[in-house]
Amino acid sequence: MTGIQQLQTRYQIAADEIMTFGDNENDLGMLQMTPWGFAMPNASASIQQATRNIAIADYNHDGVLATIEAQLELY
Repeated sequence: MTGIQQLQTRYQIAADEIMTFGDNENDLGMLQMTPWGFAMPNASASIQQATRNIAIADYNHDGVLATIEAQLELY
């Protein structure tokens, strides 16, 4: 069981309530666990192609924060 799955079980969180962010091959499973998996813009092409979403900016430019804020504005 992954860390995310453990958190889902413990706190009764559905996959569609989780946002994940990653930029490397080791993040692929996590990024595909939820419809809200975001590859960082500086991620490899294979990671970007395997995810549904691309973050607004990279980690060095507050990409996670900017992406979360943009998604929250949609709702």
